[in-house]
Amino acid sequence: MRTRTIVPIAIITAVVGTLAFAAPASAADTGATPVTVAVAAGGIDITVPVAGPDLPDLTASLLAQDVSFVLGAVEVIDGRAAEDAAWTVGVTVADFATGSTGAAVINRAALNSAYSSTVVSTTAGYTVTPTALTDLTAVDAVVQTGVGAGINQSSWIPTVTVVIPANATAGDYSSVVTHSLL
Repeated sequence: MRTRTIVPIAIITAVVGTLAFAAPASAADTGATPVTVAVAAGGIDITVPVAGPDLPDLTASLLAQDVSFVLGAVEVIDGRAAEDAAWTVGVTVADFATGSTGAAVINRAALNSAYSSTVVSTTAGYTVTPTALTDLTAVDAVVQTGVGAGINQSSWIPTVTVVIPANATAGDYSSVVTHSLL
C-alpha cells in the first residue's frame, strides 16, 4: 500500500515564489543608462520700428535747422545660444530726397546727423554698451554686447538728429534710417 504525502499548498507557493523573485547572485547595486538631449541653436534677429515718427514741418531758412526725433524701440534677440554670444548693431541714414524721383536731394553728408540711445532692457548678465555717433554717412557701431553665453535680448530707444542745411529747397523730404547686425 502506498502512503500519500500531502504537502500544503502554502508551502509550495512560498518556495516557488521565492525562487521566481530571488535576485541573481551577480546583480549590481546600481545601473546607468546614458541619455542625450540636443539643444539646437536659433538665429539672431533685429526688430526696428515699422513706421517713422511724425517730424515737424520746417520753414525754408537762411540758417541750418536741427530736427531731432525719437525713432522707437530697436530690439535684438540672439537665440544662437553660443558660448560667445557677442553682437554689434550699426546704423546709417540715407540721403533725404523729395518725390519718387528724388528731384531735390539733401546729401546725407550735409545732414550732420547724430545718433544716441539709452539701453532700456537687457538679459541679466550681459553688458550692452551704446555709442553716440555724430556721423551717420557710413555704417558704424551704435550698440554692442560684451562677452556672454546663451540666449540674450536687448532693446533701446534711439534719438536721431539731422541738420537740414540752410537754403534747402522746399519739398517733402524722406529718408531711411537703417540698423544692421554687423
